[in-house]
Amino acid sequence: MVLFRATLLTLLFATPALAADAPASPTPEPSAPQSAPPKAQAGKRLGGHVGFGLPILSVSGAGTGVIFRDFGALGIVTGLNVGFDEHWSIDMELIVIADFMAATRGISQMTFVLDPGVIYNFGPLWAGLRLAMRVPAPLGGAEFGFIPIIGKGFELMPGLAYYVELDLPMFIHAPGNFSFNIFIQTGIGF
Repeated sequence: MVLFRATLLTLLFATPALAADAPASPTPEPSAPQSAPPKAQAGKRLGGHVGFGLPILSVSGAGTGVIFRDFGALGIVTGLNVGFDEHWSIDMELIVIADFMAATRGISQMTFVLDPGVIYNFGPLWAGLRLAMRVPAPLGGAEFGFIPIIGKGFELMPGLAYYVELDLPMFIHAPGNFSFNIFIQTGIGF
């Protein structure tokens, strides 16, 4: 069985696990050195993801916004994931969000979100928490927040998976001025 675990936004593959599924040599050499146990090698994981994100709802001190009524945004998502073991990983993500309805309102049309985070793989799902910086903020400048996430991956082939993730970004502009969003992302993890 291929050891294939979901981490942040992706399903990552472990080379030692894939090698374990390869057919055994018909004449094993007893003097050949044994490789390290899979548990020791499992921490050597590197993966990534690329996809699209869609903000669905935005609630802030300025009011509530709904996609296609108040804004029309689409994000391009990319990330790099480093796994420590079969459960824990760190994920560095960058999202570029373009609001294609912004030109009619005369505000910034492009937003960048840098959001590194820690991910825990429960097996069928993963969950995590990201710290985020959004530039420019809707009220100008930069703003900081955090993003709880939950996601699921679907293996397409060894080393490649389709994923769906629910992000709940929360940003603080100033005391008493906040924003909460529902952001859906989907794409390919490798």
